[in-house]
Amino acid sequence: MGGCFHELLLKLVLVSIVAGTVSVLGSSFGTNYSNNIRCIEKERQALLKFKQGLEDEGGSLSSWGSTEDCCISWKGVRCSNSTGHVVMLDLHSEETCLGYTQRRFAPQACILSGEMNNALLELKYLNYLDLSFRYFNNTNFLELITSFSNLRYLNLSYGGLSGTIPSQFGNLSNLISLDLRGNTDLEAKNLDWLSHLPSLRHLDMDGVNLSKAVDWLQVVNMLPSLQHLSLRECGLSTVTPPPTLFNINSSASLSFLDLSDNQITSMIFPSLLRHANSLVFLDLSFNDLRGSFPHHTLEKAISLVHLDLSYNHLERIVPKSLENFQSLQVLNLSSNNLSGEVLIDFAKLPSLKELRLSNNHLNGNLPLSVGKLSKLEVLDVSSNSLDGTITQAHLLNFSLLKELDFSYNSFSLNFSSAWVPTFQLDTLKLSSCKVSGSKFPQWLQTQKKPRHLDISNASISDTIPNWFWDMSYKLRYVNLSYNQINGMVPDLSSRFVGVRR
Repeated sequence: MGGCFHELLLKLVLVSIVAGTVSVLGSSFGTNYSNNIRCIEKERQALLKFKQGLEDEGGSLSSWGSTEDCCISWKGVRCSNSTGHVVMLDLHSEETCLGYTQRRFAPQACILSGEMNNALLELKYLNYLDLSFRYFNNTNFLELITSFSNLRYLNLSYGGLSGTIPSQFGNLSNLISLDLRGNTDLEAKNLDWLSHLPSLRHLDMDGVNLSKAVDWLQVVNMLPSLQHLSLRECGLSTVTPPPTLFNINSSASLSFLDLSDNQITSMIFPSLLRHANSLVFLDLSFNDLRGSFPHHTLEKAISLVHLDLSYNHLERIVPKSLENFQSLQVLNLSSNNLSGEVLIDFAKLPSLKELRLSNNHLNGNLPLSVGKLSKLEVLDVSSNSLDGTITQAHLLNFSLLKELDFSYNSFSLNFSSAWVPTFQLDTLKLSSCKVSGSKFPQWLQTQKKPRHLDISNASISDTIPNWFWDMSYKLRYVNLSYNQINGMVPDLSSRFVGVRR
């Protein structure tokens, strides 16, 4: 869910940015050009020379040269409706040309690659350039890019870039959006050049090595227009910001912040105070946050939709102050050192779609109010010390639930044998729970498309019913181990990726 939300919010931000450039680009994003506007010959020739230096195995630039007018039918080229100058060059490749995962980048060569011809510098009015998922082997490629001083949108993501980001990037003073993510061999020794980009709203440098950029926090805080910042897996650490930092008229409109997979400590929280009212997305997972939950920092962040503090070292209780985040859709506090009872009234979080509290030290009962979460799709409280009885009332309104994980707690499950749940699960994990009556859960036969089932060590003492084998072809993983199951078990090796019996 988090990844999908990230992409959706990213697209919404970019749409907003592009909408803001319409007055500059004219009708460059459309196709209804004036009959009086023709491609300027010098720019047309520049594009053709650029094409000559490329390896275009997929023929993505086959339209270039098919007509005299590059503004009308050349793929990825758009011109100003008023001047005829090329203002947009969009040669991005599909993401399928790269092998990468959500948290690890693995760039490979794409179809369109080669040398960037200096002739392209004739496009002096270019303000939109997207070369994402493309590879250019110029040693001075990044320096060439900085010559396009009118750029407002620049996307060089997943381009196999290497070396150091040149300070000349500060020449791109009109930039609204800069995307360098996925270039894991690229580094920045400092980020001083960012201070020369006062209009920057969107900055994404996921995977770029920023371990030497000790000034990153100070520089970022001084960007007055910044709305979207993603510096995931950049080798960042936090140092105590200078006292003067908090007197600077810096950005107060930041809505999206992803600093996951770094070495950031809890000293980051004072710097987040200024953004508390505007933050919608906050991901600080896989860092070195310690101490109690930062409720003093986040208590004003009532607009939060996505909050991920998982895989840190946060301690003490899950605070009731979370009840104030009524817009919250994703709450992930997994893999911390949180303890005590969960005292939140979940009825006050009506928008919640994803609740992850796994791998902590929580105890006591699961609040019955969790059953009020009618929009919930994921519920994971596994690997805690929770106990008590889980009844149908806990799951009463879960018509959208896809993933349910109660495993490695001391729950007793008390469901009626005639119970028909309102949800259809993809994943069900009940390992180490006690199934009522020691019988095989009859309600499982209502699930039409399960893929992952773990009911190991669930105190089941029964014969597996025939209907289970009828539904088993849908499963990709099943674990029934450490139960007292009797009867014949058919050969399942051809049906499952993983089988334990």
